Amino acid sequence: MGEVAGVLSGISTGFSQLGIKADLYLFGPHPHAYQFQPNIFTKCFFFLYRVRMKWGVLGISVVPLRFSLTLILFIYSLFKYDIFIFTGFGSFFRFYELPFLKLFNKKIVVIYLGSDARPPYLSGVYLDENNGVIPVSEVKTKIRKMLRRIFLVESFADVIVNHTATAQFMKRKFIPLLYLGLPIDIVNITKIADSSKAIVPKSKKVIKIIHAPSRTRAKGSTQIKNTINELNDELNVYGLQLELVELTNRSNVDVIAEIASCDFVVNELYADNFLSILDAEAAVLGKPSLKFGYYAEHIIYDNKTAVMPENLIYFEPQKLKDIIRLYAMDETLRLRSGENIKKFVIEEWSGKRVAERLESFLVEVNTSKDSDKLVDPGKLNYLFGWGLPKYLLYENLNIYINEVGEKGLHLPDRLMSLLRDELDCAKLSND
Repeated sequence: MGEVAGVLSGISTGFSQLGIKADLYLFGPHPHAYQFQPNIFTKCFFFLYRVRMKWGVLGISVVPLRFSLTLILFIYSLFKYDIFIFTGFGSFFRFYELPFLKLFNKKIVVIYLGSDARPPYLSGVYLDENNGVIPVSEVKTKIRKMLRRIFLVESFADVIVNHTATAQFMKRKFIPLLYLGLPIDIVNITKIADSSKAIVPKSKKVIKIIHAPSRTRAKGSTQIKNTINELNDELNVYGLQLELVELTNRSNVDVIAEIASCDFVVNELYADNFLSILDAEAAVLGKPSLKFGYYAEHIIYDNKTAVMPENLIYFEPQKLKDIIRLYAMDETLRLRSGENIKKFVIEEWSGKRVAERLESFLVEVNTSKDSDKLVDPGKLNYLFGWGLPKYLLYENLNIYINEVGEKGLHLPDRLMSLLRDELDCAKLSND
């Protein structure tokens, strides 16, 4: 019901390619205009969404109509579909209908994609929305809603998918998101790139770098820009010039068109995944996309069952300058990395391939709960989040704990003990 970077569209397309009828229903348009063919229900939901956004407070008047349309779609779906796939952000009725779906013997899949499972106090979203300060009351509300939804999902879903870096609240074993993969619309990306009119740098001495942040502060945009400016001063000696193209609030089509003409992408500084949709889109075009994050030292160990590229383009944040310099100066490395990641995405993360993996769990749903592909959240130890440098994470956590106490974090004892050690070490370092 809520799209994230074209993931649900990619899965439905993948199932269709396997000969399995799959329909996509969305409550509202994606802010970056990912392309798909909306059905009549989705068109109606989009119309109501636009009315509500345009009318402001008066737009609340469409809420009963939206609820009625959702109820009609739900009843219609009960008679038409066998399998229901949702993201962790919600379903028809915020997962309250899951017991009813099970009563009708429906199979339920919930795919968590990041902030729908990540503890809010580990999220850098507040960097942009609250000047880096954690709003305690808002976080408490978000935690309460998230825990309720996770409880319903873990109680009734047949298949749960989550990323190993965002499973701190989970209790039940799940399929690692990196094992399933993110479905990439390879044909559409290639088509957009081929029809684009982006300007290609005239000289090999001009290195075009794309940075397309959805949230500039949480993506580390300032640090990235400052680092590239510093490197420009250094690389002038070699006759190289770094041209940074920053794309904000641009459509997915525009971003792909610009990536088609670049040398490489610098995505984000504090990521908890080595490959997001943007990175995969760049990969389809043979462009390496640099990712940085504290999870770089954990990701391979936590995802032993996942198929990964030969060399991850994913590094610890403190290596930002060294890695950008390396990719700027070494054209052979850029081409080799780009081709390596392109091969991986085309072979392993096509919509069809992702749908095949998901189907295998749905076919054997009774035995898949014991599959060796599943991860036990009780064995995961990662405590850092998305979009947050460590110093800011420590500050926010201390503020939050002082306000609500350790119990307000709702972490299992094992993770709480590890977190205490982290905070104590940080305090000693500051002292």
